[in-house]
Amino acid sequence: MKKNIKILILDLEGSLGVSTAQLLCLAKNIEVHLIVNSCTKNYPGLLSCIQHNRAFSSYDVKFLTILERLCIENSIDLLFPSNGEAIAFAIEYKNEISAFSVLPALPTMDSFQIANNKHLLSVILNENKIQQPITLLVHSKQFVEKISTQKFPAVIKPIVDCSGGDGIKYFSSEDEMRSELPNILESSQKMILQQFIKSTDICISVFCENGEILRYTIQQPLINDLTKYAPALSVEFVDNKEVLSAATKLMKSLNWNGVAHIDMIKEETTNEIFVIEINPRIWGSILSSYFAGVNFPELMCRYAFGSIVANEGYKKIQHVRLEYLKKIFQGKLNLNNSIKILRLRSGFFLQIKYLLNEIHHRYKKLFL
Repeated sequence: MKKNIKILILDLEGSLGVSTAQLLCLAKNIEVHLIVNSCTKNYPGLLSCIQHNRAFSSYDVKFLTILERLCIENSIDLLFPSNGEAIAFAIEYKNEISAFSVLPALPTMDSFQIANNKHLLSVILNENKIQQPITLLVHSKQFVEKISTQKFPAVIKPIVDCSGGDGIKYFSSEDEMRSELPNILESSQKMILQQFIKSTDICISVFCENGEILRYTIQQPLINDLTKYAPALSVEFVDNKEVLSAATKLMKSLNWNGVAHIDMIKEETTNEIFVIEINPRIWGSILSSYFAGVNFPELMCRYAFGSIVANEGYKKIQHVRLEYLKKIFQGKLNLNNSIKILRLRSGFFLQIKYLLNEIHHRYKKLFL
């Protein structure tokens, strides 16, 4: 790999691109660039990142021209798509982009679309005998007849990415769901109905080559956000053979390349593992993996230039995200209850250490 590389992060929405930039700014010999829509403001917490304002509204051929000019003018070595739309764009125009920039490992369009679609993913899970909650496609012709085969409680959710739980609705019984059936069926949004299992969340983040997991971390929540389905405010990193086994089988079936964050659940009484969905992009809690010893964005970039990825494991730590402190200051969380949870799990002072580390790493450039 060349000594110094220039990376341009591509993210129209912003939040995942910022997380990626924060982690790449911590890496040695990497100059980080971020393309920013001129309709949005710059990110003041990224003073060590070179930000480029360009007017664009969608990922299309016109934007490809803007991107090519920007990469050539700034001698960009690698284009890093971080959110779902950016990744789909990079896969679609892979050949054109390769003429002026290197790309990190990316899945094929077919694999990406399966991972990004909960119905298509459910089909793959069934075919490969990977355990999942009972799942029905809402808009199929047989849906109304099949409702009686569903186990309740259940949730309805969009088949595509529903960040922060947008569009997810809980039904305690079949009768409750049938009362809203007309509205559900009239919706233009494609959805699935999925069995709700009493469980705890557990997730695995992976970096793969041709379906083989080269590096991973496994995490479970300590303190959940008040917003349902939002990333946990505090997580702990653990070992779990069943989670790794399910992820290994799933990634192999998709012949996956690049990163992914797989959401699973662990049933309360049996500890059985069920796969829920795949986030085929950078994920909201990726900074936590950094403190566990794995900088996934840096890993992707160095791998793209020939570095060997060794599975060196990860630290079994607990990490409090900066968002936790924000919620405390905003009065949205009970500090005493949160401290009790953290003390019970691994020591309050260790949590404070990681929290201060995150603040330092995220904002240290402001004080230089």
